[in-house]
Formats: sequence, structure tokens, C-alpha cells
Amino acid sequence: MALVAMLTLTPALASAACPSVQLDFRGDQWTDALRADTAAEVELEAQRAELCERDKPATVLLLWQGSETLGIAVDLTRDDGTELQLRRKVDTAQLPVDGLPLVVSAVVGDMLRESRPPAVPAPPPPAAERFGVGVRGTGAYGGSFVRGGADLLARVFIGRFAVQVAVGGGGGRAFASDVGSVDVRMLSVALTALVRMFGGERWRLSAEAGAVGGPWWLTATPAPGYTGGSAVTWAVAARAGLEAALRISTLLELLVSGGADFPFRNVVVTDGAQRVTTAVGIAGWLALGVTFTW
Repeated sequence: MALVAMLTLTPALASAACPSVQLDFRGDQWTDALRADTAAEVELEAQRAELCERDKPATVLLLWQGSETLGIAVDLTRDDGTELQLRRKVDTAQLPVDGLPLVVSAVVGDMLRESRPPAVPAPPPPAAERFGVGVRGTGAYGGSFVRGGADLLARVFIGRFAVQVAVGGGGGRAFASDVGSVDVRMLSVALTALVRMFGGERWRLSAEAGAVGGPWWLTATPAPGYTGGSAVTWAVAARAGLEAALRISTLLELLVSGGADFPFRNVVVTDGAQRVTTAVGIAGWLALGVTFTW
């Protein structure tokens, strides 16, 4: 209440160089020299803060009356129209007399900067898209099913996420028993999504899920006393796994991935004489490759 009452008794004065900051000294502790030095430092702070040309003036009261505590009161209106009444105290007992103007001006400068509304953080930029192409060798095993092959990869990254298309082929053994074996040649197309769980630009570990399928060409190799033939069929499976990636240069990444395929449609192999039927079930897979990413 004392600050408010004194603020209404005596008009504040503004310097010609900084008319929008009205400075008012009150109390019996101010000497002419301290008043002049403090006014010059406050004016310099206001100029540094680019507050001297504002349309809305700020009133600064410096009250130092018969004690070691100097009171500072700043009344101002922000650029957005918000009115503020700011109050601070400075303990002069810990300050040399010649350092008082600098300390007071620094405190007043911080208070005057409140005239600007707090900055609203800019929204994060949209996730940058990146692209990658590569090649990998693959292997799979499930039951009596063993195969190897290679894939061509194309992928698009959006932030933590990626979409990948893999087109490849391979071959191996689909079925074997005492009546013979069935060899397989295949083409496959896999569409999967990847989500980065750990890591960053240098390395990452991602979860992968999607689907894989394509045509299979089967050729039977019968045991003695049995007959065999060939057939064309197709298979589709759900795919789940993990991928570890290590960036070894600006564009080149090393990939190691593995997981399992869960068939929607099994490949069925039948021996005509013995009526033996089998199916390719869940298969584990492992892949090693490189991609060029930009």
C-alpha cells in the first residue's frame, strides 16, 4: 500500500532518450549521484530491450527509504493489452554503493521485458520423408521346409514409421519323407510396416509386421517305387519380426532382421499313391542386407 500511495503522490519522470519508461525515485537514501547513475543504467537497459519507443509507457518506482531494502515497482501494459504490476526487492546491504545502479538496472530490465507476451513455442516441423532401396539375403525354416533366397527392398520413412515393399525369390525343400521329397521354387512379395522402438539416426531397433505371399512351383522327387510330378500353387502368410539397423555412412545402412511367418493358406503336397498330405506351417526367417537411404 505504501508503494501505491507514493506512486500517486509524485509524477514519474521520463528521459528524452527513453520517453516510454517513466522513472521515479523515492526515499531519503538516494543521493544525486546515485540517482543520476541509476537513471542512466535503466535507460540503457530499456534501449537494449528495445522498449523506449513503445506506445504504452511503463512506470518504474524505486523506493529506498531508511532501510537496507530497496523496493522496485513496475506498472506496465503488455503489447497484447494485459496490464501487469510487478514488484521486486533488492538487499543493498550486500552491494557496494557504486554497484547499486548496475544491479537495480538489471532487475528493472528483466521486469520491463515482461511487456512482451511470452513466446508461444512453434509447432514441431512435420516429419521429413526419407527413402531407401536395398538388397538382402534371406533364409527360412519351418518343419521340413527349408529355403534360401534374396529380396529387393524399397521403403519410405515418415518420422518413426516406415512402409516397406520387398520383392524376391528363392528355393529349397518344401517336404521330405520316406516316399520322397518336394523341391520348391518361389516368388514372393512382402508388404510390411516398421515402427522404430529404440535408437535414432545412428542406429535403431524396429518392430515389423505385415503380409507376404506369392506363387510356388513344386517338383516331386519320389522314392523308389513311387511316382512324382510337378504343380503350381501359392501361399500367403502374416509376417512379424524385428529389424536392427546400423548406419555405416551417410547413405548406407546395414540391416539384420528376423521373425516368423504365420500362414493364412498352407502349401499342400499330396502323394497320389499313398495319399500322404502335408502342409508348410509356421516358418522362422532371418535376413541380412544393406540399404541406401536418403
